Amino acid sequence: YFKISKNIYCPSSTNQMPVGNYLFPFKGVLDGGGHTVSGFLCDHKTADNMGFIGYNSGIICNLRLSRSPITGRYYSGGICGFNTGEIFNCIHDSASVTGSNYSGGICGYSKGLISFAKNTGTIKGDYFVGGIIGENTGRLDSCTNKGIISGISSIGGISGNCAGDMERCVNFASIHGSDNTGGVSGRNSYATISLSSNFGEVAGGDCTGGITGLNEGTIIKSENHGTVSAVLSTGGIAGKGGRIYFCVNYSDVTSSGNNAGGIVGASKNNSELKYCINKGIVSASAFAGGICADNGGKINSCVNFGEIRSSYYVGGICGYNSNIITSCLFYNKVSGSSYTGAICGRHNSGTITNCFYDKGTCPAGGINNVDIPAKAVGLNKSLMIGDALKESLNNLDFIFFQGEYPQPKMQ
Repeated sequence: YFKISKNIYCPSSTNQMPVGNYLFPFKGVLDGGGHTVSGFLCDHKTADNMGFIGYNSGIICNLRLSRSPITGRYYSGGICGFNTGEIFNCIHDSASVTGSNYSGGICGYSKGLISFAKNTGTIKGDYFVGGIIGENTGRLDSCTNKGIISGISSIGGISGNCAGDMERCVNFASIHGSDNTGGVSGRNSYATISLSSNFGEVAGGDCTGGITGLNEGTIIKSENHGTVSAVLSTGGIAGKGGRIYFCVNYSDVTSSGNNAGGIVGASKNNSELKYCINKGIVSASAFAGGICADNGGKINSCVNFGEIRSSYYVGGICGYNSNIITSCLFYNKVSGSSYTGAICGRHNSGTITNCFYDKGTCPAGGINNVDIPAKAVGLNKSLMIGDALKESLNNLDFIFFQGEYPQPKMQ
């Protein structure tokens, strides 16, 4: 057990080596006692497991690392390079972490638990780069990033790649990548991300989202408040795929190419979007939807308040559908030159049932400019607000307020 009893300053001109490595990991308890270590320089561009602690199998807690730049090859982090133990209540502050693969403000790669951690430093790398961690196969809880994150692929505000569960994490900074770029996690590899939020700008190339770029797992009760822009497959919550429940996008989503969606850019046949709300403007060159641009999965009990703009395959709920859309609502307008609909621009295959839109705000018909009874129907506002649709919609899935549009139950 080691406890730091006062602040420590390391001469920044001295290039340090971390404590612990793959052969001899740190296995004890390092308690920073709320103190700060500053000026720790660790610059080894061809070495792995770089950080204040190189390889941790113990416990690191209550430590602040400030003005201490870390540079390595694989597994570079401010507090720890590689973690199989526990890190909690640690801060990486006012310095950079730079690596090739697996770079994070707190840790490069973690199989353990990281909780109540915070990064304000700039994190740069090529692949698997995150404000807290490059790749997580353990667990992340209650972590915050305020540092700018940039790289090529799997770039995220909290985690570059999330293969272990994450909850209650928040990103406030700008995130920039080429592929698989997300405000919270660049990629969600079969994990669950819950109760997490993004407030920073997210910009990428292909597969970019306010919460995650590529979603192969589940996202629950999470929110995006930052603008999202990319070339292909751009979404307020996720760029592509997965299961998304009880999520809200509040900001604008823009694709300079195809597939921009208020919740998801493109979804596959095993994807499900349920109880989600979009409130941002969605625009793309082609394929734009208030919930999903190109739907190959299931969309159920979702609502779009945002305007949708594109040239073709434009829909208040979905631009192009080849699976299932049911019990969805649209309250704004769409604009496009062909295949335009208040609910769906083009219905290629599958089913659309029990969807409604406000025809006072959207003159376009329900599916490719045509209303179809029991599938996509435009109503006057007076027939949509309050409990007017209570019998048509599942009362268990929606809430009804007097004088307001129905919304899905967010629970």
